[in-house]
Amino acid sequence: MRDPWMRVLAVAALLPLVWLRAAFADPSYPTRTVTIVVAFPAGGTSDIIARLLGQKLGQYTGAAFVVENISGAACILGTERVARASPDGYTIYIASSTPFATNPNFYKHLKYSLGDFEPVTTIGRVPLILDVNPKFPASSVAEFISYAKSKPNGVTIGTPGRGSVGEIVNGMTRGLLGIPVTNVNYKGGAPAVTDVMKGVVDAYFDAISSSLPLVKGGTVKALAITGSKRSPGAPDVPTLVELGYKDFVLENLYSVLLPKATPRPIVEKLNALLRRAMEDPDLKAKLLDQGVVPEPTSPEQTKAAIQADYEWNASMVRRFGIEPID
Repeated sequence: MRDPWMRVLAVAALLPLVWLRAAFADPSYPTRTVTIVVAFPAGGTSDIIARLLGQKLGQYTGAAFVVENISGAACILGTERVARASPDGYTIYIASSTPFATNPNFYKHLKYSLGDFEPVTTIGRVPLILDVNPKFPASSVAEFISYAKSKPNGVTIGTPGRGSVGEIVNGMTRGLLGIPVTNVNYKGGAPAVTDVMKGVVDAYFDAISSSLPLVKGGTVKALAITGSKRSPGAPDVPTLVELGYKDFVLENLYSVLLPKATPRPIVEKLNALLRRAMEDPDLKAKLLDQGVVPEPTSPEQTKAAIQADYEWNASMVRRFGIEPID
C-alpha cells in the first residue's frame, strides 16, 4: 500500500505546477490587473518609464497595468516585495541599477539577489547630469574644477543617501576630476535638488528625466552629463568624456524583471510586448525626451547586462575606496 500512496501524493504535489504551466501557455494572458512595482517615489525616472510602458501594454492587451510605488531603504523594500510575489506574471518590476548593481556592493546582508528574479529585458541606460545653482560661479566643468580647487574643502555635492549611486559618482568626481568633494547625504534625490536650488549645497548629479524640467525652467544650471554620448534629452549639454575625462561614464541601467520561477512562456510574451512598446514611434519619442534611449534585449542578454553593471559598480567602489555599509 505504501508505494501506491507515495505515487498518489507525488502526482498530487505536481498538479499545481502542471496547472500553473498550462495557465501561462494560454495566449490570452494577461486576463486581470498587472502591478508594476517601482522602488522610487512617483515622478522619478523609473516611475515615468513604468507609466509610459504600462499605458502601451494596456493598449496592446486590454488589461490594466497599475504602477505601485514602494520607495525607501535604497530600493530594498520594493525589491523584496517583488522577490516575494507570486510567480504568476502579475507582478512586474521596473528596476534601476540600484537594487542589483549598487546595493550588493554596499550592503553585506541583503535578503534578495538577482537569482530571486527572472530578467525580461533591458529598457535602456540613463546618464546623470551635473547640476549647480544658477548663481553658482561656474558655467562649465573647467570653471567648476577651478572653483573647487580654490576652496580649502572643495565643493559640496549632495547624494540621495549612503550606499547610493551618488557615492560612486562623487568618488569618481574626486578621483577623475581631481578635486576635493564633501558628500552631503539626503533622504532621496528630491531634497538634494531642492538644496541645490537654494544654494545650500554646490552641486548634485541628478537623473536627466528629473533634471530637464529644472534646467529648462532655469532653477538649476547643467554643466555636463555622465553618458558615453550626448543625451537626446539634453543635446546641448556636453559629456564629461568629450571634455577629456574618458573614464567618467556612469549610466543607470533600467530593466524589467519578474519573480523567480515565472514560467518561460510569460517571460517571452512580456519580452515581446515590451519590445513592441519600445519600438512604437510615439513611446520611443517620449522616452527619448526623458533621456532614455530604448535598448531592448533578450532575457539572457538582460541577465548578462545586469551582472556586468554589478561588476562595473564593484570596480568603482574598489578604485575610489568607497566603504560598504555593515
